Amino acid sequence: MKIAMIGQKGIPATFGGVETAVEHLASALVAHGHEVIVYCRSNYTPRITPRTYRGIELRILPSVPTKHLDALSHAAFSLLDLIHRDVDLVHIHSVGPASLAPLARLMRLPTVVTIHAADWLRAKWSLPARFCLRCSLDIAVHSAHVLTTVSLSMVAFLADTYGVEAVHIPNGVGFQSAASQSLLDRLGLSRQRFILFAGRLVPEKDLHVLLEAFHNLIGQPRFGDTHLLIAGGSGFSDSYVAKLHRLAGPNTHFLGVVSPADLAGLYCQAAVCVLPSHLEGMSLVLLEAASQACPVIAADIPENRNTLDKFANYFSPRSSRSLQDTLTDVLDNLTPARELARLSRDHVTREFSWPKIAQRMEEAYLCAVRRAQPRR
Repeated sequence: MKIAMIGQKGIPATFGGVETAVEHLASALVAHGHEVIVYCRSNYTPRITPRTYRGIELRILPSVPTKHLDALSHAAFSLLDLIHRDVDLVHIHSVGPASLAPLARLMRLPTVVTIHAADWLRAKWSLPARFCLRCSLDIAVHSAHVLTTVSLSMVAFLADTYGVEAVHIPNGVGFQSAASQSLLDRLGLSRQRFILFAGRLVPEKDLHVLLEAFHNLIGQPRFGDTHLLIAGGSGFSDSYVAKLHRLAGPNTHFLGVVSPADLAGLYCQAAVCVLPSHLEGMSLVLLEAASQACPVIAADIPENRNTLDKFANYFSPRSSRSLQDTLTDVLDNLTPARELARLSRDHVTREFSWPKIAQRMEEAYLCAVRRAQPRR
């Protein structure tokens, strides 16, 4: 089968959960014998990038690089490009680009749409933008031959709201880069105890909650030499990033976007990785941290529980005091925390391997092809 993937920023993934998921899914599908085209935005994937990557064909096209038009314009250009290509199916990622699913159907293409998260709830969007994203979801629900989502909570929401049966296909884990110690060496932190945050610096990640908890934590003498490393960049959220820098106190380091190898090194060396966000689809950070046997503290929301089950430490969402108490408990008891992390590694490796996820996606693709065939 020849599959075109649209909606992601591009690959190789340098940041972004959707991009990382698409890279691993596409490469697993190639390993299963499929041909895959991944459409990439020229403001994400440089034009000098080779036209194939891990056996995947890359099509690098421009977009209108603004906050509201970047994803939608690129998806439109990608679909127009498909007019000249012989593909068996189009796979559209994310809610915004999914509004173009009717165009794919007009082109007689079996169409699969994946909802990665409730994008219409993200704080970075204005009310009109949120309304448009919710309309995009309405269109996707009624236009996709098969609708998939990475979250069991989203499956329930789509069933309750639209009466549709979405297919639950979670993200996988496949941290393939060799871990690098060089970033920690450059920072002079290779021998220091540190807490890690990884992800985009956007309001729903609640990094300000972690900053407050960390500030109070290091006020205690026994934690005074602990550091907080923040790996990630802005996601059209510069005002929030500026607020975070104002809130940051001693021992806090903003690293920006880091390479996969450096991120793997951070997971390996961190005392604990913290995911404080109150809104997630299925966090790849949780999977990546667990795959490196890094102890995890996460906000107690269904999406995180469904990912790591009993193999993580949880705190009350949006509560800096609850997070501080959980951090204190984990840092005071690192031996059992690391044992739990080893069990977590076994859990995600067993349940969320990309070859297994690719096989489930293949079944969704075949279902879409059957549904797209004209009835006789």
